[in-house]
Amino acid sequence: PPSKPDGAKWAEAPRVTTRLKHEADGSGYMEPGYSHLFVVPAEGGTARQVTSGNFQHRSTPVWSSDGKQLIFSGNRNEDWEYDFDNSELYAVSVIDGKINTLTTRKGPDHSPAVSPDGKTIAYVGFDDRTQTYQVTRLYTMNGDGSGKKEIDTKLDRDINNPVWDSEGKGLYFQYDDKGNTKIGYVTLAGKTSLITSNLGGDDPARPYGGGSFS
Repeated sequence: PPSKPDGAKWAEAPRVTTRLKHEADGSGYMEPGYSHLFVVPAEGGTARQVTSGNFQHRSTPVWSSDGKQLIFSGNRNEDWEYDFDNSELYAVSVIDGKINTLTTRKGPDHSPAVSPDGKTIAYVGFDDRTQTYQVTRLYTMNGDGSGKKEIDTKLDRDINNPVWDSEGKGLYFQYDDKGNTKIGYVTLAGKTSLITSNLGGDDPARPYGGGSFS
């Protein structure tokens, strides 16, 4: 480099990025790289990466009933950085990393839950019509992505965190109603009932309900 005047210091090298999202509130510049899914033996050992590519895989995966696949939500579309409100459900083989796309619509599909018999996947999402507010709904599909259908809960509320009952005849779910966090139950035929309400959270800094269930 050229010489500098006495007492002067070189400025930091410029930071160049080609990523749309390169900075986060509270943490500053993000390190380059992508989040991927890994598996590790239950007794411990070396982690093995099962996804690849220049995509983010940050959702919580669930196992298929035979333990051969992980079902997860992500956006592996070519323009994923600019289509950040979109996500699909995928099944990745933990044996060879082959990925099967389960949903393909425009809109966020997430929170997969595999039925007790392993044949059906429940999930939540909506068809994105580019509106200010859109209600998240509950759906089911076969394990290979076929046979998609909505389960009508008769609630004009966002449906979250679906969990199958032990017999696979219906699903528990969470929703907020006028600031009150509730747990509901719906049969596969669409009969909805209230299980409990006033779910409390454990964050005293929130001026609203933030409870959850498992």
